Amino acid sequence: MNYRLKKSVTTILSLLIMTILLPTNASASKVEDSSMKVMYSEKQVTDMDKLYDMAKNGITDVKSYNEKGIIKNARTGESIYVDYISTIQLLEVKQSKNLTSKTYSKTVFLILIQ
Repeated sequence: MNYRLKKSVTTILSLLIMTILLPTNASASKVEDSSMKVMYSEKQVTDMDKLYDMAKNGITDVKSYNEKGIIKNARTGESIYVDYISTIQLLEVKQSKNLTSKTYSKTVFLILIQ
Protein backbone atom coordinates (compact mmCIF):
# COMPACT_ATOMS: atom_id res chain seq x y z
CA MET A 1 0.00 0.00 0.00
CA ASN A 2 1.56 3.29 -1.00
CA TYR A 3 2.10 6.30 1.25
CA ARG A 4 -0.60 8.50 -0.32
CA LEU A 5 -3.26 5.83 0.05
CA LYS A 6 -2.33 5.25 3.70
CA LYS A 7 -2.44 8.99 4.36
CA SER A 8 -5.83 9.29 2.63
CA VAL A 9 -7.27 6.35 4.54
CA THR A 10 -5.94 7.66 7.85
CA THR A 11 -7.50 11.07 7.18
CA ILE A 12 -10.84 9.57 6.14
CA LEU A 13 -10.96 7.24 9.15
CA SER A 14 -10.05 10.07 11.53
CA LEU A 15 -12.80 12.30 10.13
CA LEU A 16 -15.31 9.46 10.25
CA ILE A 17 -14.50 8.62 13.86
CA MET A 18 -14.66 12.29 14.91
CA THR A 19 -18.04 12.64 13.21
CA ILE A 20 -19.37 9.56 14.93
CA LEU A 21 -18.08 10.66 18.32
CA LEU A 22 -19.70 14.11 18.15
CA PRO A 23 -22.68 14.34 20.46
CA THR A 24 -25.99 14.07 18.68
CA ASN A 25 -29.59 14.37 19.72
CA ALA A 26 -31.75 11.70 18.10
CA SER A 27 -35.08 12.95 19.38
CA ALA A 28 -37.51 14.71 17.07
CA SER A 29 -38.25 17.37 19.66
CA LYS A 30 -36.63 18.37 22.89
CA VAL A 31 -38.83 17.79 25.89
CA GLU A 32 -38.00 19.75 29.01
CA ASP A 33 -40.24 18.28 31.66
CA SER A 34 -39.56 18.88 35.32
CA SER A 35 -41.42 15.68 36.13
CA MET A 36 -38.71 13.60 34.39
CA LYS A 37 -36.92 11.52 37.01
CA VAL A 38 -33.54 9.90 36.48
CA MET A 39 -34.11 6.16 36.82
CA TYR A 40 -30.60 5.07 35.78
CA SER A 41 -27.32 6.89 35.33
CA GLU A 42 -23.87 5.58 34.46
CA LYS A 43 -20.59 7.40 33.93
CA GLN A 44 -19.48 7.35 30.30
CA VAL A 45 -16.38 5.30 29.52
CA THR A 46 -13.98 7.54 27.58
CA ASP A 47 -10.75 5.53 27.75
CA MET A 48 -10.12 4.48 24.13
CA ASP A 49 -8.26 1.30 25.11
CA LYS A 50 -11.14 0.15 27.30
CA LEU A 51 -13.70 1.10 24.62
CA TYR A 52 -11.70 -0.85 22.03
CA ASP A 53 -11.63 -3.92 24.30
CA MET A 54 -15.39 -3.59 24.88
CA ALA A 55 -16.07 -3.37 21.13
CA LYS A 56 -13.68 -6.22 20.30
CA ASN A 57 -15.29 -8.50 22.91
CA GLY A 58 -18.89 -7.60 22.03
CA ILE A 59 -19.59 -5.82 25.31
CA THR A 60 -22.48 -3.47 24.56
CA ASP A 61 -25.74 -2.30 26.11
CA VAL A 62 -27.57 -2.53 22.78
CA LYS A 63 -27.11 -5.47 20.42
CA SER A 64 -25.30 -4.41 17.27
CA TYR A 65 -23.55 -6.36 14.58
CA ASN A 66 -19.92 -5.92 13.62
CA GLU A 67 -19.49 -5.59 9.89
CA LYS A 68 -16.83 -5.55 7.22
CA GLY A 69 -16.42 -2.77 4.71
CA ILE A 70 -14.32 -1.49 1.88
CA ILE A 71 -12.76 1.95 1.57
CA LYS A 72 -11.99 2.71 -2.06
CA ASN A 73 -9.73 5.48 -3.34
CA ALA A 74 -11.70 7.13 -6.15
CA ARG A 75 -8.56 8.41 -7.85
CA THR A 76 -6.44 5.27 -7.89
CA GLY A 77 -9.12 2.59 -7.56
CA GLU A 78 -7.20 0.95 -4.70
CA SER A 79 -9.32 -0.67 -2.02
CA ILE A 80 -8.72 -1.28 1.67
CA TYR A 81 -10.78 -3.76 3.62
CA VAL A 82 -11.84 -2.82 7.15
CA ASP A 83 -13.62 -4.44 10.07
CA TYR A 84 -16.21 -2.21 11.72
CA ILE A 85 -16.64 -2.90 15.44
CA SER A 86 -18.62 -0.87 17.95
CA THR A 87 -19.85 -0.64 21.50
CA ILE A 88 -22.92 1.20 22.78
CA GLN A 89 -23.17 2.51 26.33
CA LEU A 90 -26.48 3.28 28.04
CA LEU A 91 -25.72 6.47 29.96
CA GLU A 92 -29.05 7.59 31.37
CA VAL A 93 -32.72 6.68 31.57
CA LYS A 94 -35.25 9.34 32.51
CA GLN A 95 -38.92 8.65 32.99
CA SER A 96 -42.12 10.60 33.49
CA LYS A 97 -45.71 9.46 33.52
CA ASN A 98 -45.97 9.07 29.72
CA LEU A 99 -42.41 9.27 28.47
CA THR A 100 -39.13 7.39 28.77
CA SER A 101 -35.93 9.00 27.53
CA LYS A 102 -32.71 7.02 27.05
CA THR A 103 -29.29 8.49 26.34
CA TYR A 104 -26.67 6.34 24.60
CA SER A 105 -23.08 6.74 23.48
CA LYS A 106 -21.84 4.71 20.50
CA THR A 107 -18.15 4.30 19.75
CA VAL A 108 -17.04 2.82 16.42
CA PHE A 109 -13.63 1.49 15.42
CA LEU A 110 -12.52 0.74 11.86
CA ILE A 111 -9.71 -1.80 11.74
CA LEU A 112 -7.60 -2.16 8.61
CA ILE A 113 -7.43 -5.75 7.37
CA GLN A 114 -3.94 -6.48 6.07
